[in-house]
Amino acid sequence: MIENDLATISIIVGVILIILEAFFPGTFIIVIGTGLLILGIVLSMTGDLMMSTAGAIITMGISFGVSTYFYRKIGVGKTLTAGPQTLVGKEGKAVLTFKDKKGIVLVEGFGRWSARSADRIEEGDEIVVTGGEGNFLNVKKKKVDK
Repeated sequence: MIENDLATISIIVGVILIILEAFFPGTFIIVIGTGLLILGIVLSMTGDLMMSTAGAIITMGISFGVSTYFYRKIGVGKTLTAGPQTLVGKEGKAVLTFKDKKGIVLVEGFGRWSARSADRIEEGDEIVVTGGEGNFLNVKKKKVDK
């Protein structure tokens, strides 16, 4: 009974973390999610054998090791995520109206980003990335030629 609950919880949490990685790329929670997913699958197949603490630790270690290896292998020679400085000059649109000079923007080809701006930016306004810090982009409203 407990084995099935632990297996189910591991699978559900693993899948949730993998999905979250899709929305927040570069956080590497996919490694933990994949490890938990594999642990859940192994627990559901082996039952009592894996309920020992040592068995669970070994399975988790192998799962995290394998998922880290493949995650790095897939990313070799590729930029997995774009940092704020690599987006300077890129254009996009405001997803929502900025509140307290903060909001969410969609940068063409680079997805959604948290952003700051001194400009008043409304939902749908076109923006240009001017810089960034941490996971925030600095943006300004794009000047529209009339």
